[in-house]
Amino acid sequence: MILEMMVVVKVLGGAPGPEVVVHTGSITERDVCQSRIVKMNAAEPIDKFDSKGRPILSQTYKCLPISNSDIEDAYKVLHK
Repeated sequence: MILEMMVVVKVLGGAPGPEVVVHTGSITERDVCQSRIVKMNAAEPIDKFDSKGRPILSQTYKCLPISNSDIEDAYKVLHK
């Protein structure tokens, strides 16, 4: 199964509470993605502030399945 690795970041400064930002990452196989997120979730966040200077409260890495239509759309874009 092919998965996409994502990171969910909570930053201080949203209204009325923290803002949640999702960044997409690399596309990998299931075993590779699972081993990466275990290591990355155990580590301290690399950055202490986001690009706007707001403090990062937490980072959580996740693996989500990619649908066949997502793969087909990406293929079409790459091969125009």
